Amino acid sequence: MARISVNNVAVRYSTANANLSLRRTLISVLKRNAANAGSVQAAQNKLAISGVNFELESGDRLVLVGGNGAGKTTLLKTLSGIYEPCAGSIYIDGTKSSFIEIGAGMDFSLSGKQNVEMHYLMRGHDRFGLDLERYVENVREFADLGESFYMPVNTYSSGMFVRLAFAMVTEVCPEILLLDEWLSAGDMFFMEKASSRMEELANTAKIMVLATHSHDLALKWCNKALVLGGETNRFFDSVPEALEFYQQSQ
Repeated sequence: MARISVNNVAVRYSTANANLSLRRTLISVLKRNAANAGSVQAAQNKLAISGVNFELESGDRLVLVGGNGAGKTTLLKTLSGIYEPCAGSIYIDGTKSSFIEIGAGMDFSLSGKQNVEMHYLMRGHDRFGLDLERYVENVREFADLGESFYMPVNTYSSGMFVRLAFAMVTEVCPEILLLDEWLSAGDMFFMEKASSRMEELANTAKIMVLATHSHDLALKWCNKALVLGGETNRFFDSVPEALEFYQQSQ
């Protein structure tokens, strides 16, 4: 049985590099400006989320609700292991796969096939009982790139790149599915395949956590909702009740 238990989790992150341009940073350093140094320190200590609590078991589909900057992606990255909480604890039982910034980590100088092989090894996809040769062949067939599959990725169009990335990240079906927005990809014909695969993954996974702005997707796929905002979870309940809370709080 898959399970996720999140207890009073908080995550800090640094925004100094994002908020200060290189020029301003150099000026701050050269002038030893105490005020600027203080603002940098404050930015580095910013809480992204705090006091987050929820429990999920097999069959649960959780949607993360909140405006931009509410902490939805931060929470997904923490569940996936990209971020470490600075407080609280997370317990996860089950194989997991996170679909966040698909295509991140690709080496554009390598061929599509080489990137698929690298992705398999880096993600430890042997956990899913699928050997490397079969994984590569399945991705090749689904992406349908022809001979371009053996060409460097830097020769791909944006549509070809998305097709390859989508095929890679959706080839295995984990017990726990972590989604930053509902994935879609490619031209009209490929989108039909992509949509069908996403529905299969969502139906097969034991637990799904979805961050989305689409209330229609939330109502269609999820049975629980967590409203984030103001650095903390504000409401955790069924989807209709949570969406009503969110709308009334705007």
